[in-house]
Amino acid sequence: MKPPAEPAAPQPNEVLPAGYRHKLQIAELRADTLSELTQLMMEGPDPLALAQRAVDLVARATNSAGVFVYLWDEQEQVLVMRAGTPGVQSQQVGRITLRLGEGITGWAGLTRQSVVLNKNIQQDPRFASISELQEEDFNSMLVVPIVAPTGTLLGVFSLWSYEEETFTWESKLIADEVGVLLASGLLQAETVDDLRRQSAAAHFLVDFPINSATSVLQCAQVATQAILKHMSSDGCVIEYFGRGPATSPPTAIAMDKGERSGIVVRTTHSRTATSEFIESNFAGHERISVSFGLTSTRGIVTCYRPRRYSTRELDRLSAICSQLAALFEAVELESVGSSHASRLLRSVGTSTFARILEESGWSKGRTLPVLVRVKRLKFDSDAVSRRIAPYLQELAGPRSLVFTEGPLSLLFIDTPSGSGEEIKAKLETTLSDLDEHRGVSAFAGVGPLARDVASLQPALSDAETALAWTELVGKTSGRRVTSFSDIEHLQELPLVGEGMSAEIRDVLAELRSLMHYDAENGTQLAETVAMLLSNKGSIADTVSKLHIHRNTLRQRLQRVEQLIGHSFEEAGDWLPTGIAARLAMREGHRTVLQ
Repeated sequence: MKPPAEPAAPQPNEVLPAGYRHKLQIAELRADTLSELTQLMMEGPDPLALAQRAVDLVARATNSAGVFVYLWDEQEQVLVMRAGTPGVQSQQVGRITLRLGEGITGWAGLTRQSVVLNKNIQQDPRFASISELQEEDFNSMLVVPIVAPTGTLLGVFSLWSYEEETFTWESKLIADEVGVLLASGLLQAETVDDLRRQSAAAHFLVDFPINSATSVLQCAQVATQAILKHMSSDGCVIEYFGRGPATSPPTAIAMDKGERSGIVVRTTHSRTATSEFIESNFAGHERISVSFGLTSTRGIVTCYRPRRYSTRELDRLSAICSQLAALFEAVELESVGSSHASRLLRSVGTSTFARILEESGWSKGRTLPVLVRVKRLKFDSDAVSRRIAPYLQELAGPRSLVFTEGPLSLLFIDTPSGSGEEIKAKLETTLSDLDEHRGVSAFAGVGPLARDVASLQPALSDAETALAWTELVGKTSGRRVTSFSDIEHLQELPLVGEGMSAEIRDVLAELRSLMHYDAENGTQLAETVAMLLSNKGSIADTVSKLHIHRNTLRQRLQRVEQLIGHSFEEAGDWLPTGIAARLAMREGHRTVLQ
């Protein structure tokens, strides 16, 4: 449409013609609209905020009843409605998509040409009704493509009115100029966003929290959350293979569940569980996968979301994975935890002890110290820490610290509300599962709960004492975990036992000879003597517990005296003989079980 010739400029003191006043009003409106949009571009790079503000400005400037902005999705090759005027139509933001050439809006995007229809728009052969937008109710429309200076399509915005003959050449002029500014703003926003994400990817390792680098599993948990944000994804999965034979490697999964629930992280060592979780939550999603490792593949990072990933996003994820490889290698080689484990156990001063914990990210508060030592394994010792650390970290929780050095692991478990007994039970289960399913036999000692660093250091020493006790009795009792509170009163017992060792050894040797005699002759002499000794020589208590007659007891004791050359009825000290008797009965019980 050709604009009418402009009237001559008014002379001084001359009354302004109506057409000239209208022109001034239009110019003022254009200036205000473009000024506000330019200011918005300077305030921030958010493309959706820019598009929504443009909607409001154009609607006000052109008296439009509806304005919709469609942005071009390069990966999906469709126009996606990203902004709209408030109302029923704005509820379809993000849901309506158009192919190039589809409808008048798609035609404007395909041809890069503006379209003005001021009546009978539904009769235009290019018109394609979108019922959700209630376009049948409109009688005028103006569609303007958003095109970069290079000719690249960035989007389309359309103006709608319920009245006929709404959009004049001035409306089109304003819309065209807004389209040019909007194109510039979108390019700027895209460039800023891309640079920001590239910078974040380049600094991925620098920004990684140091207290999360104490185990492979914890690294994976934190990394999945960070990558989820970097890649604007709904889900991120890190499968870690590591060194040695593959035996159910750890997998960390982060999923964005929306504003109410936020990001949820879970871990598993089951490939089946991983597959089921992915299938139930990300089926039908687009995905992008990149492997990582310095010399060979150590793992795979996979991201999921409904829309496709671009080549630039693939490059960004590759940059993150190259850094992730270095981090995982460092953790796997125990560059973080190994030296700390020794220093924490052997540090003399409280200040050194406290400094190591604080530098590692210790959360001051109720802390339970635990020591775990591997005693037997079915693979090379270099793989011990790698195999056991993820399980211990999962047991301890994300706010706790785990340091591993060879077969020894130190756990500082954050215990804001849980009790030591609950953690002891979980630890017993974890170590039992490791032995049964991973071929790792380990014992543990649990120290007392500490409320500050001053009490935590001696509590760690008590955990070491409890571990030593577990190792002493674990093989025969089947116990894998001992709390210091369970054996605190028994600390001097080994020294007492050492003083009685000779007498216990002699009596136990005689009882063992009787056990062999019983096995060959079908008698019960050893059991009879052991019961007599454990009851301090009481005939009445012995016959009562053995359920035999006094004469039977007397006959058995006479036979014992014939075999070993003396009687047990008059022992000088019932304590060592009673201990020997209890040991003999335990040996006999184990023999029966075997």
